[in-house]
Amino acid sequence: MAVTKRRADGVERVYDHVKAMAMDFSFDPGQKVKEGELAAELGVSRIPVREALNRLVAEGFVTFVPNKGFFCRGIDLAEIDEIYAVRAALEMWAFRTACKTAAQDALDAFCGRWARPEITGEFRSLNRYDAEFHSKMAALAGNASLLRQLRQIEEKIAAFRNLELVDADRRAKTLGEHGQIVSLLANRQGEAGALLLERHILSSARNAIAAARQRLGRRAEAGAP
Repeated sequence: MAVTKRRADGVERVYDHVKAMAMDFSFDPGQKVKEGELAAELGVSRIPVREALNRLVAEGFVTFVPNKGFFCRGIDLAEIDEIYAVRAALEMWAFRTACKTAAQDALDAFCGRWARPEITGEFRSLNRYDAEFHSKMAALAGNASLLRQLRQIEEKIAAFRNLELVDADRRAKTLGEHGQIVSLLANRQGEAGALLLERHILSSARNAIAAARQRLGRRAEAGAP
């Protein structure tokens, strides 16, 4: 039993470690994931490393090539653009639904908290603030299936959100738009709020993809002979 628990703990540690590296661009797109080095670094055998990597293959963070091994996912910017579009559609639906059906006390609690200018100080980073703002707002629609889909999308775009919010002008614009969205939600203006939310998310997509192109371009130049 103790051996099984240690292996399970090892799988989780490898899984969390590699997933975090894939999400924040610590790996180059397409870079080989070396099982032996991971095992040595984390103090585990190759068995939990292989189990963790297979989990990440199923989630799309790592790919497996027979006879060659595991590789960090590539970056398909067109796919990222599509994912942001799906996110916008889901959040627009959630916003309209929340305006129609959310209990008044829940709506007041959300708007009261997120309208405060000092709210960002409660988070270690602005990207975490941004992620929670959107997820808590979507939760007002009361649809668990939608929230699961949005969580999966959040994991896929987390690295891009981080790149986008490095820019000071973009951070200021994000906070300003959040304030407008909260105001429309407080007044249950579903259609106006949904349209603003769509523009907000698609603008984020454009900025995130531009930042990713710049980041990947710099890496390509650094690796050139």
